[in-house]
Amino acid sequence: MNCKKCKGKIPANSIFCNHCGTATSFVKENLSASKTIREVFSTYSKHISKHISFSLITFIFSVVPLILGLYLLHRNFVNIRPFFYYALNLLVISLFMPFWLIALAKEDDFFSKSSHISEYFALLRHYPAQLVLCVASSLYLLLLKLICQGDPILNLVHFILIIYGLAIVLHVPTMMFENPICPIKAIKKAYTFGKHTIRWQNVFLSIFIVIVNVPAFLLMLYANSLTKYNMLNTWIISIIALLLGIAYSLIIFPFSWQLIRSQYQKYKDNGILEKNIEKEVS
Repeated sequence: MNCKKCKGKIPANSIFCNHCGTATSFVKENLSASKTIREVFSTYSKHISKHISFSLITFIFSVVPLILGLYLLHRNFVNIRPFFYYALNLLVISLFMPFWLIALAKEDDFFSKSSHISEYFALLRHYPAQLVLCVASSLYLLLLKLICQGDPILNLVHFILIIYGLAIVLHVPTMMFENPICPIKAIKKAYTFGKHTIRWQNVFLSIFIVIVNVPAFLLMLYANSLTKYNMLNTWIISIIALLLGIAYSLIIFPFSWQLIRSQYQKYKDNGILEKNIEKEVS
């Protein structure tokens, strides 16, 4: 492949020309997150019913105890100092988020064949490593909380750094499943190969995954808010909203997992995981 600006010869998977530093069209043509979303959506819609039981057991192990844990924290510790309350919330999330992440270790993708509960139980062996990853991520969020306080501009910086951190660790669980490496080494590797335009693809994909999962959270939050009225009609609406939130989660979880897996596979197939893009830029 030749650079479109200086015409110098460069490797086929170059993201930047190593002669003049001009960006190539490689990311747009081969690694676009928006393209991955369209591909996964058009294919996954035909396979939704194959993974309901797998999503359900994940929901039971991750979302249900997470909601209960956060609820108990709110009832018993809401009056403590905000920073410590935030830390306790992160601790609860760290304990139960790995149960969602280990679903990414499923041997086959979410297109080829049905998923079964027995597969999920076999993946529980990955829980300790994912717990370490979640704790490390929580420490990063605690540090941000400690630094970015007291100024509206710092609040904006805080939000941007959360998205940036999410983009870095997006593919770390999958890397850990494929290679027996510790979370810190996996994060370092993800940071190295994921610079510049690759990071932007991860940012876009991370934001999209968060957005498509938000409706389930809002439905469950709405269901909980209605219970305070303690009336028959509001309880009926609350139960319906809760069931809709659960049903939506069972559908959207495999879609989210496949988005991450498909994008990671593109990086792997195109030799991006072993790249140091910073060298191309320099």
